[in-house]
Amino acid sequence: MSVKTEYTGLLVFPDADQIKAFKAIKYAPKLKEAKNLSLISTCNDDFLEGKLKDTYDFTLLVFLEEVDQDELELKNDLITHYAHVPVT
Repeated sequence: MSVKTEYTGLLVFPDADQIKAFKAIKYAPKLKEAKNLSLISTCNDDFLEGKLKDTYDFTLLVFLEEVDQDELELKNDLITHYAHVPVT
């Protein structure tokens, strides 16, 4: 049985503005240099438009700002959809 050595992480953001803000963080570009790891991203707008990601090993929910309960409830479908990734 072979052991998986390369992983793809899906970064799930509440909106496209937070994707842009994340890319502007000083160390974010360094993540692209990580061995055996690739990252892709999506956001709630893409989810609502049916632009779903379906090839990844794990999910990270990324909130760069404080989120209240109302905001989380609005994003519940997005979070629920991407929270059901199989564990590798």
